[in-house]
Amino acid sequence: MSIDAASRPLRVAVANWSFRRVGGTETYLSAILPQMLKHGMEVGIVREMERPMDRARIELPGEVPEWNLEVLGLDGVLQGVRDWGPDVIYTHILEDPDLEEGLLDIAPSVFDAHAYYGTCISGFKAHAWPVARPCHKQFGLPCLIHYLPRGCGGRNPVTMVRRFQREVRRAKLLPRYGALVVHSSYMREEYAQHGVERERIFNLSLGLFADAPADPLELGQVPVQLVPAQAATGKAPVRLVFSGRMDRPKGGSLLLESLPLIQRALDRPVLLTLAGDGPVRERWEREAAHLMRHHTDIEVVFAGWLSSKDVTDLFSSGDLLTIPSVWPEPFGRIGVEAGRVSLPSVAFAVGGIPDWLIDGVNGHLASGEPPTAVGFAEAVVKALRDPVHHAMLRNGARARSAGVIAKDALEQLRNIFHGVLRPRVGVGLP
Repeated sequence: MSIDAASRPLRVAVANWSFRRVGGTETYLSAILPQMLKHGMEVGIVREMERPMDRARIELPGEVPEWNLEVLGLDGVLQGVRDWGPDVIYTHILEDPDLEEGLLDIAPSVFDAHAYYGTCISGFKAHAWPVARPCHKQFGLPCLIHYLPRGCGGRNPVTMVRRFQREVRRAKLLPRYGALVVHSSYMREEYAQHGVERERIFNLSLGLFADAPADPLELGQVPVQLVPAQAATGKAPVRLVFSGRMDRPKGGSLLLESLPLIQRALDRPVLLTLAGDGPVRERWEREAAHLMRHHTDIEVVFAGWLSSKDVTDLFSSGDLLTIPSVWPEPFGRIGVEAGRVSLPSVAFAVGGIPDWLIDGVNGHLASGEPPTAVGFAEAVVKALRDPVHHAMLRNGARARSAGVIAKDALEQLRNIFHGVLRPRVGVGLP
């Protein structure tokens, strides 16, 4: 395919398993797709399914062509995309390797690595036994030996083998992408260690892409007039917040275990609000109920999935965002979003989180080797014990968030798209 990029809009087919607001990947897509359209790109949508029906669709302005695998089948989707004639395929999370491989045959492609695609059987890159901690092993046959004993995923050996075969196939497809987009230095190293050439890996800061007012704060320029800390005097409750998918590697059980330690150290009631849902929500609810029966100064509220506005309101009323993930989060976007309303974070130092969470600046980090309830509680107490320090963290959160939001991220992505086209017109990758 040879095109003159200046002669017509760049045409990009964006592929993901769902285009409903399910998790971080879909939040990213809901932010970037309107910006791609606004800045002159043509966009087509490839989805594997319409579900989950209880989550809002990603609404896009104008007429955008869509191809649904559930409706059209594999041949129908591939023929529809082929007829549309994209210049670039921009792939995110796909469950069907046949669909992924078929799309790679149509046009030059860019893969956006939101998780450990092709480098881990479960995709979590973490062990659960004997203690929960990130995994740093190279993906391969030895993973089959560790998967069940170390609690890397489920307990079904048949599922383990099926998933291993899928990840092996995914790994074999990676060299066919013209470029890989990652969102932290940790993920760049992960794929480099798995054989992807560094010149094909682009660390694109996971900006919000939305048209937000410019923030005058810059990292290191915290104003003298401090933002007052929420509930910083008396016996008002400490207001902790969790927001995200409720899955085992998200560390909810460790967070709940840390609450009595936090309550005793600060000598204040603790209110934890958890926004979101997922496969272990009922387990966390049982653990929370047991905790509250034995600790009258601790209250845990499960709010379910909230709208973007309600999440912002929750962040605005909180003292601290808790990110107790025991798996190496590829980035941890939720902390950047919280920082926009001056909410600092506490998290384990795993994965890409240290790229944006600077200890003592916009929150505090606890050791992730291994992550423990005691270590997490100490980080929370460090952030909240002194009202002046907490106020500085609030200002640092807003300043750091403004610095992470890359205003030129869309232009970087456009350059990556054009970069994968260059081999087709006789120019090498940048």
